[in-house]
Amino acid sequence: MFVELLSTLPVEVEAACCVDEAIEKLSRAGFTLVITDLNMPGGRSGLDLMEAVRQDFPGTRIGVISGSSGEGFKERMIDYSPDFFMEKPLDITAFLQKVSMALEGA
Repeated sequence: MFVELLSTLPVEVEAACCVDEAIEKLSRAGFTLVITDLNMPGGRSGLDLMEAVRQDFPGTRIGVISGSSGEGFKERMIDYSPDFFMEKPLDITAFLQKVSMALEGA
């Protein structure tokens, strides 16, 4: 669904099924923005992805979406200073605006 939504913007979009695949794709090609959910399949979380992005791809912006809005996640997420955070269910217009703003600021 997010690939379809983001494809309405004038950007190239790629999806990854898990943190390891996302890191592999980041290693092969630079990306301006990574959007991640906090809960991801494969045993690693969006927090792990944010840590890798901040450490290995410092110029890459990060957007986070999640239905897991517990304080533990929020506190740990703040350490990685995402460019935006949105809770599910998403307001699609606001989501696309935040993505556009993150891309413009890159």
